Formats: sequence, C-alpha cells, structure tokens
Amino acid sequence: MDQTAYFEQMRQKRRAEILEEARQMILAEGPMTFTMQNLSKRLDISNVTLYKYFKNSEDLLRTLYLETSQKYGGYSGSRISEETPLEAFLQNIRFSLDEYLECRKDMALLTTLSLFGRTFGEASENLFGETFCKKEITLLAEAQRQGQVRDDLPVEEVFRFLAALCSSYLRRIALMTEREYQEQKEMISWQKRELLAMIHAYLTGHLADPHP
Repeated sequence: MDQTAYFEQMRQKRRAEILEEARQMILAEGPMTFTMQNLSKRLDISNVTLYKYFKNSEDLLRTLYLETSQKYGGYSGSRISEETPLEAFLQNIRFSLDEYLECRKDMALLTTLSLFGRTFGEASENLFGETFCKKEITLLAEAQRQGQVRDDLPVEEVFRFLAALCSSYLRRIALMTEREYQEQKEMISWQKRELLAMIHAYLTGHLADPHP
C-alpha cells in the first residue's frame, strides 16, 4: 500500500470513529446537548481535527442521518419468477420490516433525530431508501396494470402513504426499551402480520392473507 492510500484509509477509519461516537452520544443523551466540543472531548481530539472532517454539527448530524438511513434502505432482493407484482411488492415490505426490527439501535437514532426536528430532506419522509421506494412504486404500478390492485388508486401517493404507515409502526418500536421490546415481541409480530394484511386489503379491496 502506498503512502497516499494508507493516509486515505486512516482518514476513513477516523471518520467512521467520529460518526460512531456521535451515534453513541445521541442514543445516550439525545441530540439537544450534542456539540462538536463535547464530541472532540469524548474522542480526545482537537476541535481543529474534528472540523477537518465535518464543517459543523449540522453537517455531521446530516451525514450520520443519511448514511444510517441509506444503510437500511429497504430490502432489494431479486424477484422470484413465479411471484406476481403484488406478491413481490408485499414481500419486499415484509423483508424490510424484518430488517429494521433487527437493527433497532439505528432505527432509534433516526427516530430520535426526527423527534427533535433534526431531519434532512427526503430521507426523513420515511425509513425506506429512495431506490427501494422507486422499485416498489414500479411493482405497484405493474400490479395495477395487471388488475391485481384497485384501478382507482394513485400509485405513487398510495405507496408514500403506506411507507409512512410502516415507518410509524417501526418508530414506535424504536423508542421501546429493550425490556419493553422483549415483553411485547409476540404482539409486535402479530401487529406486523396485521399491518401486511391491512395493506393487502387496502390495495385489492378485499380481505386475504398475503402470507399463508
């Protein structure tokens, strides 16, 4: 490894350490007391060094928010050939909910920042990445063309509504303590199944179990 590559590797490592420490501070104390000065003390580095990586606290929090939301941007697995567009649409939502439930700390970070008004652009509208959203809108439009979904639904608006609904479900869980989460785990699983069944009924106009 040449010297330039080595220094870049060390820079990226330090950047990751800064973001992780900021993440831990916000999860423990909330964003209202977060400052660059407090962060530099926790990391035992100078303010000058910290500002080489981020322009200010807003820049750092924006980076943390966007990178976290993109990391868990929604399931994007391949569609199974036998699946109908509607089945693939629902399957993607199901897998995405499961993915977020497995990473509750990151979900808690996004929710905490949102609650304190620290949201950044489109990423704050829902917990699903833009690539995932576009894919789901395409599947929903295809399902509508094939007669699997009600023809009176405005596809993009409906998807944004459903994504916001799922995000609300996830954010409520994100704010639970670990004890609360463990005590309500069965209820959370039941609610997820009911949420998916409700989405299926809303899209099709009739009740059916989308996950027999």
